[in-house]
Amino acid sequence: MNFRSSTPQHLAMMIAVLWGIASPPDGWSLDVTQPIPTERRETVSLADAAVRALQHNLDITISRHTKESRLADIIVEQSKFDPTLSVNGQYNRTVNPLNRPVFGGTLGVLNEITTFDQRSNSFTFDASTNLITGGNFDINYSPARSSINQNVARGFLFNPSWTGGLAFTFTQPLLRNAGIEINKTFIRVAQNNAEVEQHVFQDRVMTVVATVEQTYWELVFANENLHVAQAAMKAAEELLATNRAKAKAGIMSIVDVLQAEAAVASRVSRYWWLRKPFVIKRISSDAS
Repeated sequence: MNFRSSTPQHLAMMIAVLWGIASPPDGWSLDVTQPIPTERRETVSLADAAVRALQHNLDITISRHTKESRLADIIVEQSKFDPTLSVNGQYNRTVNPLNRPVFGGTLGVLNEITTFDQRSNSFTFDASTNLITGGNFDINYSPARSSINQNVARGFLFNPSWTGGLAFTFTQPLLRNAGIEINKTFIRVAQNNAEVEQHVFQDRVMTVVATVEQTYWELVFANENLHVAQAAMKAAEELLATNRAKAKAGIMSIVDVLQAEAAVASRVSRYWWLRKPFVIKRISSDAS
């Protein structure tokens, strides 16, 4: 049976049964020398309780990941102004049979099959970056090498030959997307989002720590109250025993004994009222 979902009448009946088991037959007496059951108990400091609460709190975990995501957004926005470098290469070879003489390459009329073998290599190095002003700067360098077979290259001045090109390109808009402030807008938005999320994360951490601290000291206060009530109940029982002995000796009236029994009953009732949360929690833990 799960006592956590029981009605107040069932809980009262369970406490009464426990009272009947724990109470000896002699009046309101209770053996207060028996310690409170210590099974499943663990000594935890306030700092340890706060650390465990932060480690197992789902809202804190989600907020931590969200904060890291906002920090990553800043890097993404700033990376839009990082330079980019590209390198491309190309190799071509063309072999064709000559159908007519080549000026400077062949002598007179062709008497046999002659091939024209041309080879070319080209590379392109390009570096570009977006400027914070809204413009763009690009550097392009493209060297190339070409050569032909030696038997038809008699009339060529250079074989192989090299060519190259170097270009600088700067583009700056004058109206649309021009200026530092407008181009840093998304970076500032990402920074503001990260700062807001940082405050949200700190607020949730402080809320969890404050809740743990309040609950911790409430538990300490309840435990101390239980010990005080236990000591008061013991003192009332000792007074009851003394009054009963004096009543039997004829030096005290029965009224004093009844008053002492009423005091014991009050102390026992308060003791069980203070212990009730611990008892119900224990019953629920055992039943589950």
